[in-house]
Formats: sequence, structure tokens, C-alpha cells
Amino acid sequence: MALWAKARVRMAGPWLSLHEARLLGTRGAVAPKVVLPFEAMPWCPGNKWMRMLQIWKEQGSENMHLDMHQTFQELGPIF
Repeated sequence: MALWAKARVRMAGPWLSLHEARLLGTRGAVAPKVVLPFEAMPWCPGNKWMRMLQIWKEQGSENMHLDMHQTFQELGPIF
């Protein structure tokens, strides 16, 4: 009984509330209102696996998210 009471108290609290959550802003391109053809999708040239290995070799895995963020900023949310 006491264990169940402790579990209920720990399940959720005001610190988990999302009423004060804010959206993160991006500088990516604004999405158009019309549906674009498949050919209009932005892409990174070259072999993606080789690109990832090159970034990993040069920068290490701890900075890979920065390259992904930069690509997102350049190509937009479709990336």
C-alpha cells in the first residue's frame, strides 16, 4: 500500500507540465502552401554514407549534430 502511494506521487508532477513549453525557432525556409513535385525536394549531393564517414573522421561523432543542424538550416524541414 505504501509503495503504491509513493508510486502515485512520483508518476507526474507540475515539472512535467507542458503549458509553459515554447517552440524552438529555426531559420529554415518557410514551407510553401502548395504541394511541390518530388524533383523539387532539396538533397545533399554525393554518397551520404561517405559524407557521414568523412564528417566522423574530421570532426568526431560529438559534433555530427552540428553538421545536421547546418544542413537543416540550408535545406529546410524536408531534410
